[in-house]
Amino acid sequence: MSTPCDPTALLPHWTPPALRLPLLNDVRHQLRLAARGVESTVIEGTKGAGKTHAVRRALVEWEAEEADREDFDPLRESCACGLWLDASDAQGSKTALLDLHTTLVGRGGTRMRQVYTPLDFIRVCAHELQQRNIRVLVVDEAQKINASNMDQLRQVIDLTQQHAHPFGILFVGTPPLRRTLAATGELGQRISGMITVARLELTDIETHLESLHPHLSLVRAELGTVGWRQLAQEVHQSSRGSLRRLVRIIEKAHALSLHAQQPVTHDFVQLAMNRMAPEE
Repeated sequence: MSTPCDPTALLPHWTPPALRLPLLNDVRHQLRLAARGVESTVIEGTKGAGKTHAVRRALVEWEAEEADREDFDPLRESCACGLWLDASDAQGSKTALLDLHTTLVGRGGTRMRQVYTPLDFIRVCAHELQQRNIRVLVVDEAQKINASNMDQLRQVIDLTQQHAHPFGILFVGTPPLRRTLAATGELGQRISGMITVARLELTDIETHLESLHPHLSLVRAELGTVGWRQLAQEVHQSSRGSLRRLVRIIEKAHALSLHAQQPVTHDFVQLAMNRMAPEE
């Protein structure tokens, strides 16, 4: 009978683990700088390169570091944390400041009865960020925000720092983001951190593929060195170096294994690749 420790056990509650990519250290470093109000950062890459994955993982690890600080006193302070703002909504280019305000209110902030001007929104957002000790804002799909809305976010940074609350922003997006930031003038000049997230190389797939699912160690042992390298090449080609597509392949292989009530096998991975749609 299979047990949770048995490598052949079915895993109905499995979720893809975060890959230990080298760029995570760079992202965590930029999170620390942003949280100290030292600088804001751009994290750019093509669609599917792994930007969101890397930043989400780094953000979780940074928040855990803050909670584990030796001088952290939960009776006297709240743990510093980050806030995630997804600008992928169709109105994101026009409503970035409103979206930030709504996100803060939705997470327990005090609601402002009369908000008339952008300056009102800026003041409320700055107040909420300080009250809740949010020191980092991550703006995903930031290339969809126009220059005027970007500049309003810059004013939120200014106001929080005027009240001695260190705060910074990580802008995550595709290469057009740099042009938008440059068009803002002052904000663009302040961006001193830049991380480019490249698509996965074949060596990345060979190194990390086994760690994506517990059953893949069995597949590797069965295939041997040459067979495993061939599988890694096929997965790299099917994923196109996209972290999102790589994870989807393994998710599909996992679903096939559950349906068949068998561990993930080489055949399930092959079938998963064959079933990948071009747009996934």
